[in-house]
Amino acid sequence: MFKALMKKQLSELMALMFRANSKRGNSTNTAVYIVIMVVLAGLMAVIFFMLSLAMCAPLVEAGLDWLYFAMTVGLSTVLGIFGSVFSTYSGVYEAKDNELLLSLPIKPGMILIVRLLAIYVMTFIFEAVALVPAGIAYMIFGDPGVLWFVIFPVMVILLPMLALAISCILGWLLALIIPRINSKSVKSLITLLISVVFLAAYFVFYSRINTLLQYVVTNSESIGETVKGGLYPLYCIGRAAEGDPLSFAIVVLFVVLVFALIYVLLSRNFIKIAVGKRSVSRARYVKKPVKAGSADSALLKKEFSHYISSTPYMLNCSLGSVLLIVAAVALVIKGGDIVNMFSEIEGIEGVMAVIACACVAFIITMNPITAPSITLEGNTLWLLQSLPVDGKKVLMSKIRLHMILTAPAAFICSVVAMVVLRPEPLAAVMMPLFSVAFTLFCASLGLIVNLFMPKLDWTNETVAVKQSGSVLVSMLAEYVVLIAFGVLYFVTVAFVSAGIFLLISTLSVSVISVLIIRFLFTKGVKMLAEL
Repeated sequence: MFKALMKKQLSELMALMFRANSKRGNSTNTAVYIVIMVVLAGLMAVIFFMLSLAMCAPLVEAGLDWLYFAMTVGLSTVLGIFGSVFSTYSGVYEAKDNELLLSLPIKPGMILIVRLLAIYVMTFIFEAVALVPAGIAYMIFGDPGVLWFVIFPVMVILLPMLALAISCILGWLLALIIPRINSKSVKSLITLLISVVFLAAYFVFYSRINTLLQYVVTNSESIGETVKGGLYPLYCIGRAAEGDPLSFAIVVLFVVLVFALIYVLLSRNFIKIAVGKRSVSRARYVKKPVKAGSADSALLKKEFSHYISSTPYMLNCSLGSVLLIVAAVALVIKGGDIVNMFSEIEGIEGVMAVIACACVAFIITMNPITAPSITLEGNTLWLLQSLPVDGKKVLMSKIRLHMILTAPAAFICSVVAMVVLRPEPLAAVMMPLFSVAFTLFCASLGLIVNLFMPKLDWTNETVAVKQSGSVLVSMLAEYVVLIAFGVLYFVTVAFVSAGIFLLISTLSVSVISVLIIRFLFTKGVKMLAEL
């Protein structure tokens, strides 16, 4: 039974990532998708490798090898927790097939362990892209013994269990608290705020990484003593990763005991939380006049309701809007310093205007609202198909949602950049227009990709959004377009002004968007009806 459940869980994960809707018989190129995933993981690994190189050499020279590993393990654990905590909540307690599986003669503990193992795979990937580069950097600057080459790989496999155990605690708390909140929008807002706080802390940390590294190197001995005294488990983990056999045995025992304790706790409460009664607010009927609305407004309201009531949807598709507002505020505060820094370079205003547009466009790609919008309809897609409305309006409502949530923030950020940089008149006019045109391009592109790559038999919305092939493909296509524009600008910068280039770019993405929307309104409507 365990083998069958594990096969089911992994097949769901692989099918969502690699397979389109089987009803039409289409499929994505699995080999290409794997290559893309490997490239993305490789880029993350390079970033952590550069960070590891900066920390490893000075700490090894100071004889604090264990402190180096304690720091890298701490960073990887935080990354693993953030990457799996919401998956733990939605994948374990909010999965659509919980009641079906619990109705079968299967022990709840077995269902729980299978789900946790699937999440462990994700946590392992998050931590491995940080721990493996740290180990390579240590092989370059350190002096690892033979035993280290045995202990460290085991640590790479073992430590994600610790991150998963912490994620289980946090996910369990979410599962206890969130169902008691009546408003779905409040649930989504709370989750979004938690994620924004984490990301803000991450960006602050990353922006000050050089200062922090210098402080660690300068005060490495005092920091080491503090960790030994106040964070002894982290000290043991550092010693174990360094290759100390006794510390390794202690860490193995500690991680296994912690995970076993958490598993016992969760298994005893799994049924209660997974299928227990959710709080339901009592509706009181109030007589009031009902105003008739158009089909367009009703469809748009339906899209908004789905968006604000879906925590994974809001969480993973709102980061761009938040960052655009943050970038606008940062430009207001620090824009003058940026201008003064480059003010002596002749003609820099035009280049800076194009770079600002590229940055805004890159942030816009972080709002893939339309890319999973059809997938998220799931087994309720038939409701849309049965409505007495034109399929064009259904598709357009999804594009309108994307534009409403993204275009205003992009427009504001571009206007602020225009005021701060003060480029030539044509470039100044085109900066906000390009941001709106590129937003429309991303909205239409994401929708058409999702039409070709839907996956309607998902078991939880987090997986449907975060591990959707259509989201990945659409974002990569947008990056390719941005790179192509960048190459074209640096080839033509000698004889084409920034204003003319932005005008050409705006017209290009607008024409492409119109062509995509025209396809959506013709063949796209038929494809939607056939899903």
